Amino acid sequence: MELLDDVKTYVRQLTKIHQRQCMLNVPTTVEELKESVERGLADIKAGRLTPSEDVFRELEKKYL
Repeated sequence: MELLDDVKTYVRQLTKIHQRQCMLNVPTTVEELKESVERGLADIKAGRLTPSEDVFRELEKKYL
């Protein structure tokens, strides 16, 4: 029974981690990671960029 409880706890932890990754749109497979990189490269080629200064300014407003 103790082993079963440990397995249940582990599965719950993995489920929570996976849910957080999905909410943050974090790729969870190699294929998803490759697709994400390809989308990013396409954005760069199309000029869809945000300067790092703008990103940091927004983060400062939100968290500082």
